[in-house]
Amino acid sequence: MKTRRMMLSVVWIIVSVLIFVACEKKEEEKKYISISSQKEEVSCYGRCFYVRVNANASWTAIADQPWVTIYPNSGGATEWTEETDSCTYYYYGYKIVEICVDENTTFVQDTAHVVFSIGTKFESVSCTVIRRAKTP
Repeated sequence: MKTRRMMLSVVWIIVSVLIFVACEKKEEEKKYISISSQKEEVSCYGRCFYVRVNANASWTAIADQPWVTIYPNSGGATEWTEETDSCTYYYYGYKIVEICVDENTTFVQDTAHVVFSIGTKFESVSCTVIRRAKTP
């Protein structure tokens, strides 16, 4: 009888330790962001184009030239998980961002950079926009 109690106690301790280890807080995942296009060439007449953004955290987008407009210029994580009793499901998606370039009325080609970033000390990626010059 004592041996059985001892065995049950040992099994109970092992099970308790396993449950505790399984329920520990997960290590924070590395933040990442990616975009579908790193370079776009636009005619002198300007146009809008689309970029897919995939990130596992909130992000923002900023253009370094006033002739570039971004909509939306921020978004949330495009990856999430759903846990059930038996499985963990991973979902992946992306956010569509519209980047519009105004007409170039000069005879000089110019360049803009649209930077997509997660916070200030995490990942960032950029899309270079080349706007062709107007022809005489």
